[in-house]
Amino acid sequence: MNIYPGVWLHDHFYRKYCGKPLRGLTDGNWFLLNVREAIACNPLIFSDLEKLGVKCIEFGGRLATAEQMQASLNSRRNIPLILHTEGDPSPEKIASPNDHIALGAFYNILRNIDLCHALNAKKLVLHFPPFNRKMLEICKSIVSYAEARQVILAIENCQYGIAGIDNMLSYREHLPSEFLKFTFDTGHANIGGNPVELLKMVLSDVTHIHWHDNEGRSDRHLGPGMGNINFKELTTSLRRKAKHEITITLECDKPWCVDYEKAFQELKQQVER
Repeated sequence: MNIYPGVWLHDHFYRKYCGKPLRGLTDGNWFLLNVREAIACNPLIFSDLEKLGVKCIEFGGRLATAEQMQASLNSRRNIPLILHTEGDPSPEKIASPNDHIALGAFYNILRNIDLCHALNAKKLVLHFPPFNRKMLEICKSIVSYAEARQVILAIENCQYGIAGIDNMLSYREHLPSEFLKFTFDTGHANIGGNPVELLKMVLSDVTHIHWHDNEGRSDRHLGPGMGNINFKELTTSLRRKAKHEITITLECDKPWCVDYEKAFQELKQQVER
């Protein structure tokens, strides 16, 4: 099997054990865990994930939080980890006209790569800005840094529809490297585009997928089946054509309308058939 279904180490599991999320909104108000509370929850969460049969986990949130949780994340029972964090400034700010902000974003990407290396996380999901030839040298240095630490940079299709796909392909054309791959976000592709057709355009370079639904108008992060994405056709295409390893994480967390663990089991059954 080349497809490895997983979950986000995110709000659902922290709500389950601690009664409040690591990040996110609850009834319009912030009720966030602090890092110490999250670390205390992690042994129970990792045990739960092992029982669920997850094949990977994705950690998203603040880079500083992930750095503080490093020792705890390293006790994750050998479940493969994908890192997806944001510093301040965030990675896409490498294109900022403000040199100080751009430099800060650059060094935060390097910090993310270093943390991946320390956590034995093989993939780093990145939100890169629209491609610009002026950024080529700085992007080359980022890719070289990742290569030296054996970390795959998985650029996400952040722009909606075909624009996100074209952007990823522009980076691939100008930065050929086995350590530069793609994260395909089904919800982003569905806004103004056909996810099944768009996936075909980049599948050979897709290393990771964000799996969630919407009605094609806004990025709602709904559970599969709650929007209009044809996940059956997406899954069929993946199972037939994916010749390399692809990890998938279920990127929806709507406690008022999504049974997250049930949705994961459905994803797992679909891709492991």
